[in-house]
Amino acid sequence: MPKKISAKLGEYLPDNPDRDNPGVVKAQNVIPHKTSFRPVRNIVEESDPLDGVCRGAMALRDYGGVVHNYAGDLTKLYERSGSTYTDISRSIVGGSSADGYVVPDTHNWTFARMYNNVVAANGSSVLQEQLGFTGTFEDLIPDAGVPGNVDPTPSLRYIAEVRNILLGGWTTTQTNLVKWSGLENHRVWTPTVQQSGEQPLQRGGEITGI
Repeated sequence: MPKKISAKLGEYLPDNPDRDNPGVVKAQNVIPHKTSFRPVRNIVEESDPLDGVCRGAMALRDYGGVVHNYAGDLTKLYERSGSTYTDISRSIVGGSSADGYVVPDTHNWTFARMYNNVVAANGSSVLQEQLGFTGTFEDLIPDAGVPGNVDPTPSLRYIAEVRNILLGGWTTTQTNLVKWSGLENHRVWTPTVQQSGEQPLQRGGEITGI
């Protein structure tokens, strides 16, 4: 009977030169585990499929500690309930925005939690917001109660929450533009109002992520 032996492997260092490399340069069908690697297990179906090819997904935790799973395809946004993804696109149940979305097939959805709300972006539609982790997504409405906040909600391809500011980048007119919302108010997008602003990157070309 073959004897089992344990081989200690170094960390994954594929960018180091092959000669005298203390780590591993090729690791297929394995995942990191402490000081070794474990095999990747078979893929298991956990839910029903979306109506279209998934173009972005994220799990976010609300203030009550409940985890919500979101996903999007080229025409819809979904939230998972049990093993089913439910369509919660704008105006599905009488919202104020145009129905559904038309997302370019080269774009993906990105998601961010702002306080106890969810914001979604695709670079084509204006930013989408689900209030309080319940109901459908709708167009994010600018805060009319803030003096001087006159700019409309932007369309951004990439977003992320950074220290109580919603940071975003890439617009259809300026793919190298970075924008950020008002401090502690993601519904303010007029530059200088509540410290919101924008800045085009001078080097590097178009933005590819935040």
